[in-house]
Amino acid sequence: MTRHASAATTAGRPNLAESRGHSRGPRLVGHHMTDSNAVIDYLDRTGTVRLATQTQDGREIVTPIWAVVVDGKAYIRNGYGDSSKWYARIRRTGRAAFVDRGARYDVTADLAADEQTNLAVDDAYSSKYAGSGSALRMMITGDVRTSTLRVTPVES
Repeated sequence: MTRHASAATTAGRPNLAESRGHSRGPRLVGHHMTDSNAVIDYLDRTGTVRLATQTQDGREIVTPIWAVVVDGKAYIRNGYGDSSKWYARIRRTGRAAFVDRGARYDVTADLAADEQTNLAVDDAYSSKYAGSGSALRMMITGDVRTSTLRVTPVES
């Protein structure tokens, strides 16, 4: 069963103080079966999702981010381009998980660099996060577009 995330936002951006730090949940070690329909539905209907990435020493850190779905495929971007720690961790491992209370959705992540995909992702962010002002503008312009990742549910 999936649930809506309820992370607070400030000016359309996730409240990082609320979720910064380390998760006490399971680590990203091993594979968990993920229902691809459930994760796509969760990402499509949830405003601010919680992304769990793994540090080099094995700790898991959960970061609130935005996600969109385009033609049944999920995408995430880093609002600060490729400079943030969560983005470096997911690029290093190619794996992450979306977590929401008791639900956990393991995913792989691959760069989505083609212009047609990026235009569709821009449109999806613009639609889903309309009214988010400068936070939205930051997500659909400049170098941020080069950080677009396609996240694919891991299924066994």
